[in-house]
Amino acid sequence: MLKQEEIVKIKGEDSKKILSVANIEDAVLGARTSEIRKKFQAIKDKIQTLIDKKAEVLSLPYSKAETLELALDALKENRKKWFFDELLVPHLKDCQEARGGATFLDPNNVRVHLFTERNIWKLAYQIITESDVRAAIEMLPDPDIGISSSERTRQIKKLESEISALENQAEELKKL
Repeated sequence: MLKQEEIVKIKGEDSKKILSVANIEDAVLGARTSEIRKKFQAIKDKIQTLIDKKAEVLSLPYSKAETLELALDALKENRKKWFFDELLVPHLKDCQEARGGATFLDPNNVRVHLFTERNIWKLAYQIITESDVRAAIEMLPDPDIGISSSERTRQIKKLESEISALENQAEELKKL
């Protein structure tokens, strides 16, 4: 039969064993946590670098062809938008409501909407032609400093693919 002293001694040794295992557990968990945090931080840093590269690609100069396309699109859109939304529709509304003695398409009444400080530049949309835009693009200096739309898109897709792969790596770390 075990004496009381022996039981106390065994229990003391067992407590030390549990404490020792707990200390090992803490050390392992601390090391694993630190390792996982480092992995997450590395992934976050790489993603941020790729996002920064993506911003650089998005801010690269347009090619002449892309500049022409975007300028012509803006000219068409703004010509119509400005003419209809900000000149013709308000003028016709004034006429419909008989506001201020407005008469239909009378230059004296249209002027009220046309010659505001905000609209002076918009007059250029009615004056500038598509051939003017093409001629201006041809006057841009050579060599063409911009990248093509297809190259910009290719680079963005590549960076987004790399970001997606890193996001998948982060998801995998959740399983640890």
